[in-house]
Amino acid sequence: ASPDRTLARKVTVRFDATVGRGLAWSFTPQQVSQTLNVGESGLAFYEAENVSDQPVVGRAAFNVSPAKAGLYFSKIECFCFTEQLLQPGEKMSMPVTYFVDPRLADDPNMDDVQTITLSYTFFPWDDAPMTASLDENGAPCGPLARGAATTALGFQRGRSIEKSQRSRMLKGRSMAGAEVKHDYHLVNPSPWPLVGSITAAIMMIGAVVWMKSGASEAGLFGMKGPWLFLIGFTGVLITMLGWWRDMIRESLTGESTKLVVRLGLRYGMVLFIASEVMFFAAWFWAFFGAALFPAAGDPVILADGTQMLNANGDPAFLGNDGRVHATGGVWPPVGVETFNPWGLPLINTLVLLLSGTTVTWAHHAVQHGDQKGLVQGLALTVVLGVFFSSLQAYEYYEALHYEMFSFSGGGIYGASFFMATGFHGLHVIIGTIFLIVCLFRAMAGHFTPERHFGFEAAAWYWHFVDVVWLFLFAFIYVLGNQGLLS
Repeated sequence: ASPDRTLARKVTVRFDATVGRGLAWSFTPQQVSQTLNVGESGLAFYEAENVSDQPVVGRAAFNVSPAKAGLYFSKIECFCFTEQLLQPGEKMSMPVTYFVDPRLADDPNMDDVQTITLSYTFFPWDDAPMTASLDENGAPCGPLARGAATTALGFQRGRSIEKSQRSRMLKGRSMAGAEVKHDYHLVNPSPWPLVGSITAAIMMIGAVVWMKSGASEAGLFGMKGPWLFLIGFTGVLITMLGWWRDMIRESLTGESTKLVVRLGLRYGMVLFIASEVMFFAAWFWAFFGAALFPAAGDPVILADGTQMLNANGDPAFLGNDGRVHATGGVWPPVGVETFNPWGLPLINTLVLLLSGTTVTWAHHAVQHGDQKGLVQGLALTVVLGVFFSSLQAYEYYEALHYEMFSFSGGGIYGASFFMATGFHGLHVIIGTIFLIVCLFRAMAGHFTPERHFGFEAAAWYWHFVDVVWLFLFAFIYVLGNQGLLS
């Protein structure tokens, strides 16, 4: 029954939903959270959809966190512990009526509780749990928390009868719909790897055609203009959206929530970032090789006492012959006008450092169930990422417009500068897209304190981008540009 009093104190109730292994359902809360007065009744809805081609029976169990709040969280009406049959493609909306007991305010141990998370997990009927969750003191706080023994006894008595009914109901179920007996996630057949490969190839060939489409050029394979590139680029965008959509659906149906799968995702992201580090190691290697050793070795002296000439007709040296002629034997090279590191580069550094704090704010918010903070932190990070890319584009415009140095034919300085900073700029754009996707997912309520690795991976990637920029700023803009390395 509902309580007889309502307090001024407010509590935010967040809603979470997952599905157990082997249950081909999509199961999501229809609202991210609700803020109510303690003692006030709330009504929330969950939606389940059978995404398989077979009828499936599921049963839900619930849990309340933090565990100590379970004693004060009461459900008046609920769909848990009742088997739900969904036909292929069928959707069902399931209500939950609840309230937070006013006695919570009398417990000093609950003074710090501002948010309570109500989590439901749907299991295949065979795997539905039979016991309550316990708090740190051993008290029941989740499924079967009240009347656990009585409910479990009746649950067990009817189990054999209901299992036989379910067996008859699902008779003829195909092997493809059978329960998986391991924790690893086997992906469903997908067209996107093949489609993505083909469209990427078309885009790259189209880029070459476009580059060969000058007024005095014949094009490639009889084709000229950007149309082939644009077709391939459109295909790549469609592949990205379709593939991301399918991955998000897998996440929402619980197909990647098992511990071994979550660990695999984390290891994969760590190894991916490590491979990206190797890319930047190559660009830094090229820069440091020229900046630390711009001069050449001893001149090559012929028998007649004259200095030998190289293939370009310039005096030849032992070691670094090409480099000394390209740099003038000094770093920065002769004829190169470098950027003042304390102007635009410093502003860009501050922008990225600030974006690192906002994405950390968003991460902290999702860990504590703060939906508003998550969305605000992500939105600010995206804005700062776009601002950084805009400033870097203006910096490139300055370098090329005022002929400070160039990429094409600009020598080793221009090549190493644009390659290192441009490759980082590409990563900023990729990271910004990553965060934009996470922002839309956060607004849709996909992330919870227990399930948010998609955003966590984006945060890791963004911090990696920040760290790389600090190295670029320190060694290329400050030390390298001012000749402090050579």
